[in-house]
Amino acid sequence: SSGINAEWPLRPGDTDPNNPRADVIRISAEYGSSNVTVASHTDDTLNTFPLSRVPAFKTDEGLLFDTMAIATLVGNSELRGCSEFERASITQWMNVAELELYPSACQILYPVWGLMPNNKGAINK
Repeated sequence: SSGINAEWPLRPGDTDPNNPRADVIRISAEYGSSNVTVASHTDDTLNTFPLSRVPAFKTDEGLLFDTMAIATLVGNSELRGCSEFERASITQWMNVAELELYPSACQILYPVWGLMPNNKGAINK
């Protein structure tokens, strides 16, 4: 597979190797043999994308600004699923990761990385 050729503009903090959202896209791109170039953002770049959200992804076909949508695009068919049921199941687990696991992990990891103060209540939860 030739994969996807695209520019991926990010805010400086989003290129941090510890950023889980960036990792999801990088790993999918690697499995999909996609040629993804990470570029620093500019105010103009952010204005190009709806809601000025990052990560943001630009291809010849258009723009994406959601982590899971970008990961789906740059991954291969094995990561996307081959049947309607497989695709739905994969989407289901991507949503669980995005909506339940990621926020919980951030409550623990962000203080470790110095991105927010420690909240003992969140860790005990």
